[in-house]
Amino acid sequence: MKNTTSTLDAHIKRYSSARADLLIMTALTVVNIVLLFTGSETIMLFSAIIPYTAVASAYIYNGSYIFGFGIAILLIGLYFLCWFMSKKNYQWLIVATILFALDTLYMIPFYDFSTDLASSVIDIAIHALVLYYLIAGIITGKKLKSLKEENSLGEGIGNDVAFNETQSEEADFDNDTENSIYKRRADTDIKFRVLAEGTHNGHSIIYRRVKRNNELVIDDYVYDEIEMLIETPHVLSAKIDGDLIQAGLRNPSNSFISVNGKEIVKKIRIM
Repeated sequence: MKNTTSTLDAHIKRYSSARADLLIMTALTVVNIVLLFTGSETIMLFSAIIPYTAVASAYIYNGSYIFGFGIAILLIGLYFLCWFMSKKNYQWLIVATILFALDTLYMIPFYDFSTDLASSVIDIAIHALVLYYLIAGIITGKKLKSLKEENSLGEGIGNDVAFNETQSEEADFDNDTENSIYKRRADTDIKFRVLAEGTHNGHSIIYRRVKRNNELVIDDYVYDEIEMLIETPHVLSAKIDGDLIQAGLRNPSNSFISVNGKEIVKKIRIM
């Protein structure tokens, strides 16, 4: 059970990361359009080009704003829908990948590789990186689905996965009498945000965010962590003195700390 849980946890983290990258790409596409109307020459490369050029063409050449914004809203809406629906079904990442692959093919003719090779290669490389993240998410989502079906862990990817993961870890820790081994001493000299804090049997428990990492800190030691740019539901766990201590995010607005499955801290917060 321990190896299965570890594998499931790794797949959930990779899948969540792929979905986060899709959301970031969608958000930066919107930012680019906003920057266009502010007169800024800055453009975020980790973004889709077709929505931007549709609006830019209408703006620069005094074309039809309805047509340009219509295309942009449609495509950005589709990317956002793919992100939202992929929470439950990884196949929506396939749709997003196809859309972005077409976006990549669309942008290639715009570059003059003979006069601006470096810039052209960088732009295309970043588009290729986004495609890599999406494809990796599809592969991970498929593996995750198969793994959960094999172990009867349910169908959903998202909050349901976090809940099922918690159940699996509880069963695993019940059969494990040894304390968890900490990863490192918690760094207190860096900037961090406390997401939830509590105590149990004299142990200090802190669930915190440090840069892109969410960490479970017990008695000044980091026992579990997850890296993500945009937070999605997850569970961090450790066993101390026979107790299963967990912390994480149940939904987009609730942090928690629990001991042996019983919540001792619940904090509503703004992401």
